[in-house]
Amino acid sequence: MADSTRPILDTITDQEKADGKIMAILSYLWILFLIPLITSKDNKFVMFHVEQGIVLFIISVVAGVVSVIIDGVIGHIIGFTFCGGGIIYLVVRLLVLILIIMGVLNAAQGKVAKLPVVGDFGSKFNLVK
Repeated sequence: MADSTRPILDTITDQEKADGKIMAILSYLWILFLIPLITSKDNKFVMFHVEQGIVLFIISVVAGVVSVIIDGVIGHIIGFTFCGGGIIYLVVRLLVLILIIMGVLNAAQGKVAKLPVVGDFGSKFNLVK
């Protein structure tokens, strides 16, 4: 894996947290993570939340694509419309929504906390440089 670009959490200042709360919140609102990614590259607090927001966005997109493929393939095999992929997508999106709410709350409170399950993926895959 690539080296982590996640800022050292102890070096994030209170000023960065105060200045970056709105952009950190935007980081979790699906494609809107692009706004803070482009405008707040120097704010380590924002970039921490952008990494997690990107992971959640990718999970949502992949879940949607996989559900369409599952429904199409299985529906073709059994000869009628299959909704198993849609159910999987619904469950994944519900879990992602819960993580989004947790992330937004962390950002609004100025916390630098990894989200359960997905918190480490942003730094592991070098999503923010």
